[in-house]
Amino acid sequence: MPRTSIAAIETPTPELPGDRLVPRQGMPEEVSAIFREIVSLVPVGHFRRSDTYVLESYAQAIYTSRKAYADLQREGGVMQTGKLNPLVAIQEKSDRTICALSARLRLAPQQRTDPKTTGRQRFTSSAYAAFDEGNDDE
Repeated sequence: MPRTSIAAIETPTPELPGDRLVPRQGMPEEVSAIFREIVSLVPVGHFRRSDTYVLESYAQAIYTSRKAYADLQREGGVMQTGKLNPLVAIQEKSDRTICALSARLRLAPQQRTDPKTTGRQRFTSSAYAAFDEGNDDE
């Protein structure tokens, strides 16, 4: 068996395509469940280990938004004093964070499409396609 070279030892090993990110130890269970769900919904290899902390923040923002929404459903958007419930601001800020991080994690639809080929795709569900199919007079 040949000896391993120093370059092979010092070179970081790439992540295998079958590796999936796992939540870090100590992550709250609610956030951890969202983390695992997101990772399971994308193809293997979509995330890198360096995405772990951003993905955790994304899962936290989703959890915070869901919690604020549930509390708003129970308490209402306007308090008895006539002022806006502070949960509205919490949910709004969480939703902004979700939008920003979804783009960074390439989870937003705009991030999954190639702008070079988007214009070339033919969409058959448009009103123009239906009009063109019914116009056989030419």
